[in-house]
Amino acid sequence: MAEPSNEPKNTKGGENASNDNENIEVTFANYVYVIFKKASKICTLYDAKVAIFLFSPNGTAYSFGHPSVDEVVNNYLVDASTDGVSVNHSEEARRVETFQGLNAELTSLKELLNKEKEREARLNALKNEGPNKDNLNLKQLEELKSNYENLLAKVNMEKASALEVEGGEGAVAGKVDEADVGPYDGTKNENI
Repeated sequence: MAEPSNEPKNTKGGENASNDNENIEVTFANYVYVIFKKASKICTLYDAKVAIFLFSPNGTAYSFGHPSVDEVVNNYLVDASTDGVSVNHSEEARRVETFQGLNAELTSLKELLNKEKEREARLNALKNEGPNKDNLNLKQLEELKSNYENLLAKVNMEKASALEVEGGEGAVAGKVDEADVGPYDGTKNENI
């Protein structure tokens, strides 16, 4: 095993120092990017007003501001000159108005959602409460048959008028067979 020597290496005088400075600048530039990116996310998520000033080791100035550095600094200076009392009432009024508008929209959407849920429950109840033909007497069955026949006639009339619109004057209207029309049981009827 070779022992390390204590002899100085043959290098040029400032070479290591300049490489160290370059590494520091590159590292600093990476940190600046990360810090500004995180500040941008905070501004977007929380509608924050932020100003950041950074100076590199060699004295280069970097700044970030949302909505702008000037606006944030001016707001800070105005607030400092009025002992922390905000003089930007229009901005606060705009925020309150926006908040109230969003609250009203949320309330109306919740009401609409509740109405739709109630409607869905009523439709499900109607679907489940359909006529049970097994428990009907003769009069009720005849009334049900009459209703189906009326429905069939309406369907045939609608179909005929739809075919006339599609095919023009000389079209022949088709007829729906009684076998095609029946109570809805939730399955798809392949005959229609």
